Amino acid sequence: MTGPFVLTGDLWARLLQAGVQWLTAHEAAINHLNVFPVPDGDTGSNLRLTLEAAARAVVDRPGMLSVALSQSAAAAFLGARGNSGVILSLILEGLHRGVADRHQASVSDLTEAWKAARAAAYAGVSQPREGTILTAITRVADSWEKVAPEAPLLEAFVAAAQAAHQAVEESPLLLPVLQENGVVDAGAAGFSIWLAGMVRLLRGQPFDTGNGEATIDGYLTVKGIDAAAHDLEEQGYCTSFLIRGVPPDASAFRELLIPLGGSLVVATTDALTKVHIHTEHPGQVLELSRVFGELTRIEILNMREQVASVRAEAVVHEKESEMAVVAVVPSEGIAQVFASSGATAIRTHSGTMNPSIEELLQAVERTRARTVFLLPNNGNVLAAAEQIQRRNHRRITIIPTRSVVQGASALIAFLPDHTPEENAKAMYEAFQRVISIDITTSSRPVVILGKEYPVGTPIALVDEKLALAAPTLEDAAVEAIAPILRSKHSMLTIFTGDSRTPDQAQVLQERLQAAYPQLEIQMLSGGQPVYAYLLGLE
Repeated sequence: MTGPFVLTGDLWARLLQAGVQWLTAHEAAINHLNVFPVPDGDTGSNLRLTLEAAARAVVDRPGMLSVALSQSAAAAFLGARGNSGVILSLILEGLHRGVADRHQASVSDLTEAWKAARAAAYAGVSQPREGTILTAITRVADSWEKVAPEAPLLEAFVAAAQAAHQAVEESPLLLPVLQENGVVDAGAAGFSIWLAGMVRLLRGQPFDTGNGEATIDGYLTVKGIDAAAHDLEEQGYCTSFLIRGVPPDASAFRELLIPLGGSLVVATTDALTKVHIHTEHPGQVLELSRVFGELTRIEILNMREQVASVRAEAVVHEKESEMAVVAVVPSEGIAQVFASSGATAIRTHSGTMNPSIEELLQAVERTRARTVFLLPNNGNVLAAAEQIQRRNHRRITIIPTRSVVQGASALIAFLPDHTPEENAKAMYEAFQRVISIDITTSSRPVVILGKEYPVGTPIALVDEKLALAAPTLEDAAVEAIAPILRSKHSMLTIFTGDSRTPDQAQVLQERLQAAYPQLEIQMLSGGQPVYAYLLGLE
């Protein structure tokens, strides 16, 4: 193998573009890789949008590698969507930190950078799971160490792509849910495809996919999914500030602050350091930090007290409201329902069902609230939500709802005149009482209780698990309730999708009321795609 021996900013820009091009060619294939036979998989789109943002940031091809990595990592973070997109943005941030201020990097230099990328990926995920893109980045970092320091880049990138592919193939052995469904992880597969695109550029190979199958240099066609507790108790003083300067060793500085409190975030740029901590001793934190530079934009909020006048004195740079709710929703109709109950509803128009980190940040900032309750309403939005929580100066409490109906129940439990702690507890308890039932048609053949059903069969998923098939979508909705209905259940909320007419929704409501007279039924026009009906039983 021959080719360049050092990575420059110009080459990194071209590698990013190649990776995006190859990933885009396989985007549809990755989107179809879903453990559930439901046409809502968008892992490919999430990864593509994340990496497109990174590639656009270096379109001018800066010659200095550290600058190129810094720009692409920052753009990927703001553009990240979905669990895998967020993790991939953290990987780019780790590469940037690992390369430091180098103008260019050899294989030996990049070995350390990939180690830093692995550390950043794991550090950024609250509950790391093997068998996902995390395992793939671990294998890539390990593979880079085995390449001779004086080797050309092509040899190292080939080894990395092969290691990532191996991690994809072995993912079912690490995640039981993958093995049970006979699939591999889509996020890891997309990461592998991205690396393979870089290999194609270094080899001078064409990017024509022919039949469009997700097959790369002899790789097997891949199938997969993204397999994806927030501490609700807070105390002390929410303390945040900027330092005009950067500690010589940010890790050591962070270690000094750890004993003083929790929820600690220390983020640095070229000239500023942002600190956020919940502490009983804000004075000690400020005194310890001021040796590194001038302190500015200091906020100290007493989280035990809810008196507005006391809070106002603690906020030094802007007047804010007390509490707000931000909810991620899949359609305009559902957005209107959430907005009518006082929430800031956010939906995306980018070809994926997951908002970017930047979109979430903007929604949170628009509330101008000191405490923001974030309702992801989708398991694939949780990772992005966690990044917002870590990097935003506001007090953000994630209520980990995984469906719209769970989010609606949590929102009803929110009371503006209660304390943040009381609301967090009430909202958490409310959504956990809800059983989510999703009605749609299968996007691939399915086997349920030993019987095979063709593509297009009406199916029901109960709490994200495939439950049954039925002759019609309305039949699926009616039949899904009986096995899970208990005496404690009294309420059924239904959001109708864009594929159903008012007459069809009315017929379903009448059938449900006749079959389950003990339930109070609320039918709402959601207009959501993919799912004909979203039901919440509580």
